[in-house]
Amino acid sequence: MKPIRFKAELTLNTETHTTGTGPMELAAQIEAKSIDVLWKLSNQLSDSPVGRWLCQVAELRKVVNPSVAILPRLYKPGRDPEIYIPGSSIKGVLRAALDKKALENAVARLEKLGPVEPPNAKDLCRELDDPARLLFVDRLSHAAIHHACTELYTLQYADKRKKLVNDVAQRLGVSLGDLVYREDLALGLSELLFGTTGLRSSIYVSNFYPSDCVETYVKTFNAVARGAPARPFYVELLPPGTKFEGFIEFKPTPFVTEVDLEEMLNTVAEKTAEGWKIPIQIGKRKKLGWGQATLNLRRND
Repeated sequence: MKPIRFKAELTLNTETHTTGTGPMELAAQIEAKSIDVLWKLSNQLSDSPVGRWLCQVAELRKVVNPSVAILPRLYKPGRDPEIYIPGSSIKGVLRAALDKKALENAVARLEKLGPVEPPNAKDLCRELDDPARLLFVDRLSHAAIHHACTELYTLQYADKRKKLVNDVAQRLGVSLGDLVYREDLALGLSELLFGTTGLRSSIYVSNFYPSDCVETYVKTFNAVARGAPARPFYVELLPPGTKFEGFIEFKPTPFVTEVDLEEMLNTVAEKTAEGWKIPIQIGKRKKLGWGQATLNLRRND
């Protein structure tokens, strides 16, 4: 079966911050601490030429090396560092959007049905706190089962999950086909497309790189922590309108077909004349309004 590839373009709707989490963030923290040392030395020697020089160095280093950042960089010998968006981040956003829609659909279905007696699931899952949550099983995704009972999310427990889904279908008065995508696996669309324990993902997302050369800029914020005096911190940002390019590839399997891919796109994306448009969030700074973007997909036949 031939893979299906989409050319993808991501456009930032708002500014977003750069550099990575993990080691990159740690390096930024170390840099910030070294700047604090410079500030202390400059204050101690404030009346001397050396102290005034150290103060200028600290100011310069804060601008040149911002202390807060998120998007990773690639470092290549003899070249300037290149900012990129990891494909895993885009893939995670797509899966989360599909799972969220599945739960919304399940909740809406339960509200229409009114009070429903939950299945007796204690024999299936000892850690289950609220059996009623198992009624959130939906044809789009079984992710709600994962939140209610972790072990049922793995493929080796597919028989137990199948029994549970059958019980839920009977209590809701719907057919098993309305809840289950593949009866032999008792898995939802999210697991089939994006994988689970024992089942590989059918979707590959490349890293996304800027379409053109883009200049970052530094913005200053004043932060107050636990009543301490306000201190400036510096964030390196990419401007709105910055474009990134990459690709998304879908590989059909005996369990997942192009029909499943179409259903996912119909669920999370808006159909356009050229392809599909998906609103996404880069990073976790939603409250600050950073990193809102639009992902456009065009099939590359």
